[in-house]
Amino acid sequence: MLFGNGLVEEILALGEPSRPMQCVYTCLLGRYEKLVEQPVALKSKVPFICFTDQDDIRSDTWTIRLVEPVLELDAPRSSRHPKILPNLYLKEFSQSLYIDNSVRLKKDPGEILEFMLKDSSTEAAFIRHSFRDDLWDEYAAVQVASLDTPFTISETLDCILSMAPECLDEPPIWGAFIARRHNQVNVVNAMTKWWTHVLRYSRRDQLTLPGILSSSKLSYIILDLDNHSSVYHEWPIHSSRLRNEYTMYSREYGKTKLLRLLEETLQLRDKVTTLTSELDHCRTGLETKNRQLDKIKQQVLTLVSCLRN
Repeated sequence: MLFGNGLVEEILALGEPSRPMQCVYTCLLGRYEKLVEQPVALKSKVPFICFTDQDDIRSDTWTIRLVEPVLELDAPRSSRHPKILPNLYLKEFSQSLYIDNSVRLKKDPGEILEFMLKDSSTEAAFIRHSFRDDLWDEYAAVQVASLDTPFTISETLDCILSMAPECLDEPPIWGAFIARRHNQVNVVNAMTKWWTHVLRYSRRDQLTLPGILSSSKLSYIILDLDNHSSVYHEWPIHSSRLRNEYTMYSREYGKTKLLRLLEETLQLRDKVTTLTSELDHCRTGLETKNRQLDKIKQQVLTLVSCLRN
């Protein structure tokens, strides 16, 4: 921590300072890949912070902060915790730029944050997905690549259909590049809700983010930047990380397949509900029979006692 003795709390109570304290951060949990160095960090005054559970990582451009996975056996979700909730990890900063470990910056992060949060009323800024036509496409891509179980994907889709169905027909948000005034109340509330959905539904956080944003009080913008390359970044850096090229299926085929999966999931849920009801009915009947049997036993014992006397 850069500050102590309650100074952070005093600063936050006064609101965002006239000269914001900025940082860039990434998350690397579970030994999924190697840490990507950021050459621009060597000339930048903005701290570059990497949250990781690996105590043997060394870097020339990142400050390493060791963290314990919040879910010991679930590295993917654990990595989402600092990603989604920077207010818990970066209280000494008022603005943060989250980048996926496969992103490499081309510009100083101070310039990037100035671009993304230039309006003082903007509490968060996201980038639109540049090669998915709509959120249906993203769901289909996750399913085709088996990035989560079919049942979980279906449940997540059902959640979005209930919460904000209009989001499915809009381009998804690219989750690898996020600017936030992360200590603002609206940001904290929205991000906390997002985290609970990642816990309850798919760990692929981009599937629920649009619904969370549409139902929040957050003042946010969505920018149009090519995801692979812009004046600010390049992605992906890892040649070993495979991108799902969702070209073998048509969009309508993917949507139809998802709806069929959802229908099958709902049918299974109805069957479980019916079976549970039948089981409860059988349990009630068994309890009634047991009471009758106890009554008969008592009558037999009474009769036996009378015969002995």
